[in-house]
Formats: sequence, C-alpha cells, structure tokens
Amino acid sequence: MNENEKKKTILVVEDTDLIRKFISEFVEEEGYNVCEQDDGEKVMADILKKKPDLILLDMHLDDIEGTDILKEMETRRIQTPVIIISAYEDFDKVSLRDRFHNVFKCLPKPFSYDNLQDLIEEILQ
Repeated sequence: MNENEKKKTILVVEDTDLIRKFISEFVEEEGYNVCEQDDGEKVMADILKKKPDLILLDMHLDDIEGTDILKEMETRRIQTPVIIISAYEDFDKVSLRDRFHNVFKCLPKPFSYDNLQDLIEEILQ
C-alpha cells in the first residue's frame, strides 16, 4: 500500500468474541483499519458513522439476523460490499446474493484466512 493511500476500513460484525478477535487481528495484520461490533443493534450506527469500505457480517447474531442488517442497508441505499460469514449450512448463498446487491460472497465457517484474504483483496483493490 502506497503511503499516500488512505488505509481501507473493514467492519467486523461477529458476536463470538474469540472469532471476532481472530478475524480483526488478521485483517489488521493485512494492513487495514478495523472496527469491531458484536451488537447487531449498533451495526447500522457504526456503518453510518465509520463508513467502512467492507463489512464482514456474521449471519446469525444474538440479537438480530444478518438479513435484517442487509435489509436496513438496502433501505438506506448503503452500497458497502458485504462478505457474509456463517457456521450455519442452511443459509442459501445464491439467494442472498440475488436478494441483496451488496453481498459479494458467503464464507462458511470455518474458513481459511487465505480465502478471506483473497476475497478482501478482490473487493478492495
């Protein structure tokens, strides 16, 4: 990354502390600014305030579903790309990408950091 280039910001939305910390540390080591959120009700405020370049979104948070966040983003015409992360195999990846224009990719847990890194680079470069 060029020194004159602004570092891109990634918002990590994950309610499991250990997973959120691992993802955040990895993303930070890759040279990105990181914002973390574990409270689904506060995600939209973070998106509006911090204006991330990419969102890594857990599909099933304790207090809200990822689809509710995606619907709110769509209502507010927020174009930020999203990578969905989920341990649940029951979510329909194709349907999510068809329904929500900013869903770039769905990553099943567990995932490799190489896959995550490739996706981030593809979206932000």
